[in-house]
Amino acid sequence: MKQELAKIADLRTTLAAAGYDPATEATLARLLDVLHETKWSLSKVATDIGISSTRLSRILSGKYGADIGTSIGMVQEFLRRYGENQLVEPEHFVEIKAWQLVRDAAQFASMYHRVVNVYGPTQAGKTRAALEYQARTRAAGSDHVLYLRMSACASCQSFASDLCRALGMEPRRRLYDMLTAIKARLSPRHLLIVDEIHEIALGNGHVGLRIVEMLREILDLTHCGLVLIGTNVWRSVLTSTHRTAVRKDWVGWLEQLDRRGDPVQIPATLSHEDTLAICAAYGLPEPDKDTLAVVRQILRDRGLGRLCKTLQAAATTARAAGKTFAWCHFLAVHGQLVQISGGIR
Repeated sequence: MKQELAKIADLRTTLAAAGYDPATEATLARLLDVLHETKWSLSKVATDIGISSTRLSRILSGKYGADIGTSIGMVQEFLRRYGENQLVEPEHFVEIKAWQLVRDAAQFASMYHRVVNVYGPTQAGKTRAALEYQARTRAAGSDHVLYLRMSACASCQSFASDLCRALGMEPRRRLYDMLTAIKARLSPRHLLIVDEIHEIALGNGHVGLRIVEMLREILDLTHCGLVLIGTNVWRSVLTSTHRTAVRKDWVGWLEQLDRRGDPVQIPATLSHEDTLAICAAYGLPEPDKDTLAVVRQILRDRGLGRLCKTLQAAATTARAAGKTFAWCHFLAVHGQLVQISGGIR
C-alpha cells in the first residue's frame, strides 16, 4: 500500500511537469485523486478505462509521445461513471468458505508451481474470491498474480492478447510473437488464474484444445503456478469417461491435467455462519425466521451472487433515501425483483 501511495505522489510530480493544457492536467489530476481515494491499482483503473496500464502510466508521466485525445476522453468517461457510483452501496467482501478454498488453492499453486482445478456451482463466489486474492497480493506490493477470464468465444489469439495485457504488454499481431513475449515475461514467481475455464469445453472443441495445449506449453516452459476455475462442467470434462465426440482428441492431455492438477471443490450451499456474516457486512442484524427463509430461498434458487446484488441494491435504496439500511428495505427490493421477473425467484 505504501508503494502505491508513493507511486501516486511521484505521478503527481511528473504530471505537473508534463506540460499538458490546464483541462487535460485537471482531468488526470482527478484520476490520481480517485486512485488515492479508492486504493485501486493503476492496472485495475486502466482496465476500467479501457486502455493498457502501460499507456496510462506513460500518459500520466507525460511520456506517451502520441495524441492522447481519445484516451483523455475515455478517462473523462470513467470519471463520470465513478462520480455517479458514489451513491451506490459498495460490494462488501466477506471471507466465506469459497474465499478460503480459492485462497488456499492459489497459495498452493504459487508455492509449488502446480496446477489446481477449482470447481463449483455458478454464483458460488469463485470469481469474487479470485479477484480479491489478486487485489490483496497487489496491495502487499506484488504484481505477480494475473487474473484472466476465459471468453465464451475465445481463440488462441484473443487469449494470448488478454495475457499480454495482464502482463503489461501490448498485444502483437502474430500469435507466435505474443507467445514468445509471454514466455519471456512469465517466471516461476507468477501465478496465472484462469476463470470460466469451462467455456473452452462448451464452445468449439478444436479451438478449446489448442488453448489447453497453449496453457500446457506456457506452464511447462515458465514453471508458473496455474489455477483453473470453472463450474462443475469443467470437473465433468476432466474426470468423465463420457466426453463428447469432438473432445476425444482431448482425452490424453485432459487425463494428464486431471492427474497432474489438484482438485478443489467449492460447496454447493452456503453455511449458516457465512450467511449471517454476509448480512452483517451490510450492517444488518440476524434476520427473523421468515426473513431468513427468504434469504435461504434466494441462495438455493439463484445463488450467492443474487443475494449480494439484492443486499447491495437495497442498501443503495436506503442510502439514497437517507435512511438506515434495514431488513424491510431488503424485502421490498426482493419483492420488486420477483415482480419484475414475473414471479421467478
